[in-house]
Amino acid sequence: MNTLNYTKLSTDDLIQRFVDEANQVGTIVRLERVKVPLGSPEWERANVTMNAIATELMRRDTVAVVRTQLFENSSPDVRGWAGTKWTDVDPLWAMAAFTGVLKKMTTKEVLAWRDRVLRDPPKRPTLKEMTIPQLLERFIDGCERLYGSTRFLMDEDGNNVSMKAYNRVAGQPYGVAKELYSRGKLDALVPLLDHPFITVRQRAASYCLDIAEDKALAVLKSIPNNWMLQESNDAHTVLSLRDAGLYHPFS
Repeated sequence: MNTLNYTKLSTDDLIQRFVDEANQVGTIVRLERVKVPLGSPEWERANVTMNAIATELMRRDTVAVVRTQLFENSSPDVRGWAGTKWTDVDPLWAMAAFTGVLKKMTTKEVLAWRDRVLRDPPKRPTLKEMTIPQLLERFIDGCERLYGSTRFLMDEDGNNVSMKAYNRVAGQPYGVAKELYSRGKLDALVPLLDHPFITVRQRAASYCLDIAEDKALAVLKSIPNNWMLQESNDAHTVLSLRDAGLYHPFS
């Protein structure tokens, strides 16, 4: 049983003890980093210790210190544990730390993705005022932000993808595709069927079935069949609509 009185320790000591415990046992955020058997006495002892440390740090209102020394720690094990302990007190940074470990990214990189997703594109020039290259740039940007919305933003409970953010961003590549369609320039999207980014390929293929059927079909069918990928779900929906004769992307 852990009987140490953590109120007697300095904040620096608490932080160092948390770091030491996390590095000793590893993190379940990435199972390959677990260093002691889950549920073992060593694991349980470390969990109890880190819970006690986190509780004391929260009591001291040390959010800024936790962000710099735990959420931004160089060790994925430290960031992973910190991300699970501060979800109620600092949910944005905690989720970014947790997600960063899962995606093999830093916490700051995840936060940057989040900021990018939530930052709407400039209002001028409007889509009607843009050149074709500008529209393609806007299309790619929208697709990349769409990708980020399903990987780096969670709902208010922190348990599921934020569909509110996803739905807001989804209209942006659609708006570009519709503008190209209205100009008779939808074929400008065809080169994007070879784009390295999965969401760009999937979205371009969804709008190009009528003008580059074979290539667009190949792209949609190549999307991994994984219900956890929004691109997979979207590709399946488009293919199902096409098979049913209901594919009308701009009606």
